[in-house]
Amino acid sequence: TYKCPRTCTDSDLLLSQYKGCGAMAAKGYCGTGAVTMGGTRYTVGKQLCPKSCDQCDAALAGSPIVGRGSSGGCNDRRIRISGMN
Repeated sequence: TYKCPRTCTDSDLLLSQYKGCGAMAAKGYCGTGAVTMGGTRYTVGKQLCPKSCDQCDAALAGSPIVGRGSSGGCNDRRIRISGMN
């Protein structure tokens, strides 16, 4: 799966414990670095920090219809972050 819609935006909040995407890029994690969250592995360069890693073209490439299964596309779902909706 991919961000929906596709964007070239860093996920600094998700990587705040690592001091954000700028710090991850400066430490050389863009090429082969990855972070596992909730049992899913995300690459630092393309999936989490495309802007800081100068990989916007790769992050934006592909069909705008993304997702799992045959339905694809974007859909909303209720999530909880730190106990808040």
